[in-house]
Formats: sequence, C-alpha cells, structure tokens
Amino acid sequence: MLLVGTETSDDAAVYKINDDLAMIQTVDFFTPVVDDPYLFGQIAAANALSDVYAMGGEPKVALNLAAFPDCLDIEILGEILKGGADKVIEAGAVLAGGHTISDNEPKYGLCVSGFVNPKLMWKNYGAEAGDVLILTKPLGTGILSTAIKGELASEDEIEAAVKNMTFLNRILQQNFPFTAVRILQASELRDMLWKWQREAEKPWFWIPEVFRFFKEYSPIQKWD
Repeated sequence: MLLVGTETSDDAAVYKINDDLAMIQTVDFFTPVVDDPYLFGQIAAANALSDVYAMGGEPKVALNLAAFPDCLDIEILGEILKGGADKVIEAGAVLAGGHTISDNEPKYGLCVSGFVNPKLMWKNYGAEAGDVLILTKPLGTGILSTAIKGELASEDEIEAAVKNMTFLNRILQQNFPFTAVRILQASELRDMLWKWQREAEKPWFWIPEVFRFFKEYSPIQKWD
C-alpha cells in the first residue's frame, strides 16, 4: 500500500509492507557544485541519504547513478564514486551497485531505500499552531555553491559550505515529536511556511519575523 506518493511533493515515496514496517524510496542526483570530485561525491550522496532521514527512516541500501563524459579522466569518476561510497558507509547503509551512462556533463547521485515504522514516519504536512521551526542546517548553501562555481567564494566560505553539504541529517533520527518535516532550499522557505500556516488554519507565526531571521543568518548580503 502506497502511503506517500506524488500528491504532496514529499522528499521520498513510502510503501507500507505491514503494520510495523514501511519502505522509503528516493532518488537524487545533480551536476558538480564543487571542483573536488571526492567532495562532490560526498555532497551528492549526503543529499540523497538525507531524504530518508526526512521521512523519519533509516537508509539501508543505495545504488549509484552517474553520468560521465568520455573526454575526462576515468579516475575522476572513481573519486566521485569513492566519495559517495564513504558517505553511504557513514550512514550505516550498503552500496549495492548502480548504473553509469556517457554524458556531456558529469552528474552523480544515489537511489536510496530505507525503512520506517509507518506509525512513526514523518510527512511534509500536518503542522500545528504553536509548533517551533527547527533548521538542522544553515540557510544559503545554494548561494554559496553558485559563488564557488563563479570563483567568488573565499576559502573559509568554501570550507563552511562543504562541511554543511556533506553533513548527514542524522539529528532527525532523534525522538523529537515532529509534526511536519521538509528538506528545502532557502528560496523555498517562505512558500513552505505559508503552506504550514494554511494547514494550521490560523496564524501561528509572523512572516516578517521569519525574514528578519533569514536576513540575519543567511550569507546573502543584498536584500530588496
């Protein structure tokens, strides 16, 4: 029985196996956000694995998804795959193969399967009045990624961004009484907050205060 599909645009699909066990399935891959192939592999893997944590589950099996140009040194692909494999091991999951194709631009990610008790899984809806917003990572990594590609980021900023992007959201495995969980980019924060406020059917936070917080703690320097 499918518990979570495409209707709510959640971070992963969830299929109920029995009353105490459900399978989480997700796939995620993208083009390089840093120059170092090993770190790129780690970032892409962490991104895919964190989808499972966002559903309240634990990743168990992963498959590589890679696209790689014929004109580049195959050792670069090896480093990307090594970075991904090390991150899968860190998550306590097993890497069981994958699929690679030839493409003009490198791409890498994972298809990840995990498990959760269906009574304890999280979804990206169900927020209630009085809930507290918890951010497990700093905002603004996408902006820094663009700055890194344009060679505009400092070494300290690159180091901070890479540390953030390779961090596994294992904090979500703790027994917090979450009502709604979502992996999002800073640009999606406002829309997600509006969605949760509509679900609660009454105002439960003040939007300008959220953006005051956003402005103070994001690396974005210019605000309209």
